[in-house]
Amino acid sequence: MPGGLSTVHHPPLPIGPDGGRSAGAEGDELVLAPGTAPPQSDDGLIAAERAVFDAISHRDGKALAALIAPDFVFHVGGQPDLDRQAFLAAAAAIEGEILSVDGTGLVAHRAGDTGVVRGTQVVRVRLNGEVVDDRNRFLDVFVQRGGRWIVSVALSPRL
Repeated sequence: MPGGLSTVHHPPLPIGPDGGRSAGAEGDELVLAPGTAPPQSDDGLIAAERAVFDAISHRDGKALAALIAPDFVFHVGGQPDLDRQAFLAAAAAIEGEILSVDGTGLVAHRAGDTGVVRGTQVVRVRLNGEVVDDRNRFLDVFVQRGGRWIVSVALSPRL
């Protein structure tokens, strides 16, 4: 139901034994009815993010390269930025056996041909016989090129 003004009718309050009325509203009152938010659609942004996760988990450099923009920048708080080539090299050099890469709490927003996805990336690796989950918050900025989403900027407060 869309929001808007509506009228609520309050019946007259009862009259007490001494002839007085209790305090309170009576008669017609205009109230603002809450609106129903339009359904949210990520327009394929979360699927694009999951494709990035999948390419990293399979160490598929060719697929990962196709998912990031030529002028891609990876910014981690307190560290020098990585350009596209340095990021691809870093993804290929993840230590240990990558068991999975996934995201939790993923939220997507779109404005025209730009979108953002934020959440927590969880990389599960087997390192020296031990399974470790590495969790990093992130925000990826996507741009739409040729009808598909590619990552333009990746931000993380830490590695």
